[in-house]
Amino acid sequence: MGGCMLNRSCLSLVIGAVVCSQVALAQDGSAVLEEVVVTATKRATNLQDTPIAVSAFSQDALDRHQIKDLRGLTDLVPSLMVSNHSDSAALFVTLRGIGGNSNTELADPTVAFHVDGVYAPRVQGAATLMYDVDRVEVLRGPQGTLFGRNATVGSINIHTNKPEIGEYNGNLSVTTGTYDLTEVKGAVNLPVSDTLALRVAGINVNRGGYTKVIGNYAGRGPHYGATVADLTPETQFSTYTGEGPESDDRQSWRLSGLWQPNENLSWFLSAERYEDNSTGSPQLDPFLADRGDRVQVIDSNIFTDLTTTTYRSRIDYTFGNDLTFSHVFGYSEMQRSQVFDADGGTSNSFQENRTESSNFESYMNEFQLKNSDDARFRWLLGFFNNEEDNEINFVIDFAAFDEDGNTSGWIGGGANGGAGAAYFIQPQRELSSTAAFAQGTYDINDSNRLTVGLRYLEDEKSDSGGRSINCELFGRVPDRNNALNATRPLPSQIFADAGAAAAIAAGLPYDNGTNAGNNGEPCWVRQVNDKEADWDKVTWLLRYEMDLSGDFMAYASAGTGFKSGHIQDEFNIADPEEVESLEVGMKTDFFGGAMRLNTAFYTMDYEGYQVATTNLVDTDGDGIVDSQGSQQILNASDLDVMGFEFEFLWAITDATRLQLVGNIMDAEFGDYIRSDGQFGDRFNPSVPLLDNNGNPIPDLTSNNLNGNTPKRAPDFEFTTIVSHDIELAGGTLTPQVTLRVVDDYFLDDFNRGDIDAGEFGQAAGARNLSIQESYEMWDLSLRYESDRGWGIEAWVKNASDEVVRTDAGGFVTPDGLVGQLLPPRTAGVTFKAAFE
Repeated sequence: MGGCMLNRSCLSLVIGAVVCSQVALAQDGSAVLEEVVVTATKRATNLQDTPIAVSAFSQDALDRHQIKDLRGLTDLVPSLMVSNHSDSAALFVTLRGIGGNSNTELADPTVAFHVDGVYAPRVQGAATLMYDVDRVEVLRGPQGTLFGRNATVGSINIHTNKPEIGEYNGNLSVTTGTYDLTEVKGAVNLPVSDTLALRVAGINVNRGGYTKVIGNYAGRGPHYGATVADLTPETQFSTYTGEGPESDDRQSWRLSGLWQPNENLSWFLSAERYEDNSTGSPQLDPFLADRGDRVQVIDSNIFTDLTTTTYRSRIDYTFGNDLTFSHVFGYSEMQRSQVFDADGGTSNSFQENRTESSNFESYMNEFQLKNSDDARFRWLLGFFNNEEDNEINFVIDFAAFDEDGNTSGWIGGGANGGAGAAYFIQPQRELSSTAAFAQGTYDINDSNRLTVGLRYLEDEKSDSGGRSINCELFGRVPDRNNALNATRPLPSQIFADAGAAAAIAAGLPYDNGTNAGNNGEPCWVRQVNDKEADWDKVTWLLRYEMDLSGDFMAYASAGTGFKSGHIQDEFNIADPEEVESLEVGMKTDFFGGAMRLNTAFYTMDYEGYQVATTNLVDTDGDGIVDSQGSQQILNASDLDVMGFEFEFLWAITDATRLQLVGNIMDAEFGDYIRSDGQFGDRFNPSVPLLDNNGNPIPDLTSNNLNGNTPKRAPDFEFTTIVSHDIELAGGTLTPQVTLRVVDDYFLDDFNRGDIDAGEFGQAAGARNLSIQESYEMWDLSLRYESDRGWGIEAWVKNASDEVVRTDAGGFVTPDGLVGQLLPPRTAGVTFKAAFE
């Protein structure tokens, strides 16, 4: 873009790719858009020449929207939606209507997550703080060849800022805001020699809870007791006095180094530490939240204690014949303990979900060999390996109480009259994933290109020593005497029936263990989970692209994606998930580069789509499935998705900018059989519930969800961003307005709507059980950037204080099921400075 003069205003670019796209001035003084570079094809390419639907952002762009982690990107990326998982400190990510919702030790996401090329396999990795980044790229659609593992609907790639050799510089940012928010982040680049540089970066975020802890719900709605006397002793009152739910207490730091002894060799190394001591995200009552009452009753000592330590390395060497060899290595260890209040004081039961301990280890190696970016036929060969060794001890304590405070129900038959604990002890869950891949692009002529890619992968998963244990006594319940060790029962307290004992001796799985014939032990082995399974698959990509003019590129691609099957606690193995995708896209600039429009039309056909659900199991050992059990991954048969997305950017003048981001989509299940243990066939037609041999189970039915829409898949969503620079003496003042409009969407696959008065214990009925109604959300900011390298910004997020659910739980309120909520209205001021 020769002859252009850069304007100070750095534009946060949603339109398809990276970074800080700046408005520039052409030779005639008109506004144009800067070129943008991405690495979505594992080569550096201009955004408008990259035949993939990709959105990307610089650190400056993230800062201008107060984005600290993946949740903040939902306003800016078409079809991206994120929901917290309450008891695992994880994020469930949805793209183009598709998202995983399992957080177990070997369950795989559908959106892959990478930092500096290193794959992060566990869903907790998506919560990583984004600070001192060069760019964040969000690739939409199956990335089955180059990024491969669990990228069936997309890949999110964070590229951190690398040390700069020979440069000394840094930056500092301080934020204060509502809910006692304080945030400090910064980075320093240190030149060591003419071949070596170091960079240190860090962030600290502290904020009080969005949710207030209250003593009880008496008088707060028709679904609660009118007075304190109407509430159930022991269970509907708060005993917790700590920081409220939804607090934020996270820290991270990163030390990186870059060594470049010559122009052919570079070695990048980094060590990163991430800590999360927040209080978790509860499922809140939307009836109360709509009335400004974001509250919860808590009787568990809620906390999160998560640490992740990660080491990353990348070596690049270019030979004399312009071949480049690269090696990417990563090692990560995550340790977590956590307590979550699962009952929320809403019923006459106590339930606490807690991770007593967990340790997840992951190794990754990737080798790449590619030829010159200038070759007519550009090819890349690669080998990928990922190894995991994970262990966890997860516990559910449960008790149902009568009006006198006595326990009743659940497991039953013990000294505590039905109080119980369920332990899920997995000492060794392992994964080995290996893949070889190749991709090549051939320039047919100056305007036409053809790309072909293949990937062969092998995945193996195993569970050794895994046990699911039921106990008649509490593991840990506040203010009660416990006969069990709080961490796990002693061997002398665990009984194994003949079937379980034989399975343990043989190292084989077993289901439906009972306490019949025990010797007084308070616990028994319900499941023996020892098993292993493996899968292999070839995925492919075929893409054709054409330059219709110098500023207009179109492409059409067809490809496949694959997600491995799943081993789980129940006596079964889920099948793999596969997808076939078609995409037709267009990328074009108008008016001499002042306007940009990128679009994509896509279809995706899923087979074996994996969903996590609470399944029906046999709890009394009589051979008949009669109750809801632990989480299980099912294959939901077929799922078809069709959509159109666009990203539009217009530099109206060198000072005024308009961005539009949108997605229009239709997603629908094929035959999908799943039991609704809460509402039966009220919302979906009944079908016979079959056993493992395909025979109907007497008196039990399931539901056919054929034609239902998957959760968090609205028919449309749009974001509009308008900003304008006002030149002042010594700097620039920029007001910015963001409006996000989202159509209504379902919060679960059952697509539950309204219930009538008197149904399911609701005297006045209830509306939108698992429907989030359409909403509009406004963000406002006013930013001043000084010519001397400092700036200050005042901002408001969710200015209209919209109450928006992202999932649905089990307790019914007049305004629907309880669920996770997006943050309420927040405001703050940020000061930043750069130095050299």
